Amino acid sequence: MANIYKRFAKDWPNADFGDKAACAMFEYESRGTPIPQTETTNGFALGKKWMDITVSMWNEDIKNKQLFVFELIKDGYPIWFLNRVLEEKEK
Repeated sequence: MANIYKRFAKDWPNADFGDKAACAMFEYESRGTPIPQTETTNGFALGKKWMDITVSMWNEDIKNKQLFVFELIKDGYPIWFLNRVLEEKEK
């Protein structure tokens, strides 16, 4: 998921995608350990936040037939990821 999170946070050039940020995100997702405050924004946490928001919009747009799954596949989103996050999986 780390690469997916990076994709959703690509517009934030100062986001931290280093090893410490990755470990902090892993600890948060696997054990619920709070992400420590640092001088830079944890890029993985930022990416997860924007992924969640974007996926919610995708699900609404797919339901309203304003977006189709094949369009997301064409944009390079992996099928395994789409199968995991989308409510409606009709292609």
